[in-house]
Amino acid sequence: IYICLLFVHSNDGIACLCPDGWEGFHCEFKENEVPDCTLDCANEGVCVVGIRSPAEVNLLRRIWSDEEISDHMRCLCPTGNGGPLC
Repeated sequence: IYICLLFVHSNDGIACLCPDGWEGFHCEFKENEVPDCTLDCANEGVCVVGIRSPAEVNLLRRIWSDEEISDHMRCLCPTGNGGPLC
């Protein structure tokens, strides 16, 4: 199981350097199968879907239900902004 330890900044925001065939904030989804994140983040926040901590490792590398996807969307807020939608 792969937990992201190396984050990089890209044109799409912050990303994890994932092994081949995997992608997502913590490399938890098969390539080209990352679900759309539908939160309307404000102040240039970035919407991501994925695990929040290593304690959720049971969600890695398997098919997620729609409920799990919805429950794991969040906004990454720029410095100086906070809250659920930044």
